[in-house]
Amino acid sequence: YEEILAGKKGFLKGERGVFGQWIAIAGQKKKEVQHGADLILTLDYTVQFVACKELQTAVERFGAEGGSVVVVDPKTGRILASCSFPDFDPNEYNQIKDFARFLDPTISHAYEPGSIFKIITMLQLWMLRFLLLKPLIMIKVLLKLANTLLRILTRKLVANRP
Repeated sequence: YEEILAGKKGFLKGERGVFGQWIAIAGQKKKEVQHGADLILTLDYTVQFVACKELQTAVERFGAEGGSVVVVDPKTGRILASCSFPDFDPNEYNQIKDFARFLDPTISHAYEPGSIFKIITMLQLWMLRFLLLKPLIMIKVLLKLANTLLRILTRKLVANRP
């Protein structure tokens, strides 16, 4: 993205007099600055705050080494929140001894989706099946699947504890 965001430098080339002023009759060569593209973030402060607090609570509750969460708008793909725990205070970055704390695991580590995608696939099949039937049945199924997913994640967090 650097090339797109940085833009192009401009310049003004000409001759100066003894006291530093431009000499108008000597001519000037000028190239205008080309501004780079804008980068628009889609993070929602409220969603980010709640997601990070809930993540911290879950990590502390289950005694995990850490955790990450990304909240994505399924209709647009916009990232509404992304955080990891433990994190650090950017105002006191010099007090961090472990460089790994500066890395964001959601974008710097590889993950094997494994069981999570099985549940997501199953959820989509159930949604298609029950979408045509009764909405109340679908809600019950979704709640059961969410509960199952939470149990699997909890087991993995507890199992991965040192």
